[in-house]
Amino acid sequence: MEEKNLPDKVDELLTEVVNKAPLTLAAISTIPYFGGTIATFFSAKWLQVYQQRTEALFQHFGEHLDNLDERVINKDYFDTEEGIDLLIKATEQSNKTGSEEKRDLISRILAGAPLAEAEGGNYSPEEYLNIVASLTPKELEVARTIYDLQRNIASPLKLDSANKVELWRLCAESIREKHAIEADDLPLFLNRITATGLTTLVYEIYASGDAVPTYWVAPSFDRLIEFLSLNS
Repeated sequence: MEEKNLPDKVDELLTEVVNKAPLTLAAISTIPYFGGTIATFFSAKWLQVYQQRTEALFQHFGEHLDNLDERVINKDYFDTEEGIDLLIKATEQSNKTGSEEKRDLISRILAGAPLAEAEGGNYSPEEYLNIVASLTPKELEVARTIYDLQRNIASPLKLDSANKVELWRLCAESIREKHAIEADDLPLFLNRITATGLTTLVYEIYASGDAVPTYWVAPSFDRLIEFLSLNS
């Protein structure tokens, strides 16, 4: 008997759950205005979307695995509790987004996880997955732009206040222009990214007492980029 792969097993389980839960679907259908639409989604469309997104995740995953050196891959990784937990979380997060770019990031974290130990244990795949999961696709794009703008700046935090503020002003202008973000909305993106630990918020205080917020790539962002490059 042919053994089913993981996506097929998950799809089969979900179908079984839905088929055995007519009372749940009946309850959903009583929701005012949208009950019928939501019930239809969970009884049919949900499974279709889940299947499509799961297949896309594992397709990306396989492509990234092809880039790895099999001599340093821990082939037992996904038999461990850590590996199984990461696989489950990655599948869950993949199915919460319609963004293929975000799904590809999730698959790259999965593909890099079996290498983490071989690289000295300096990487945290689960934390990276949590970071990617917590940010929207646009926030991830903004974060990458910040990294690209600052990666060649040597020790920006050691600059004097005036140069630091001017350098950040130029970065902020580039971010707003590239991603079509209004000046008043930019702090929302920046603060969300900073909350993940990828960037550091530094206030520059003028003699007048005015405080100017500036944002800089944190060492954890460098490690994340290094980790993602393991399978690129």
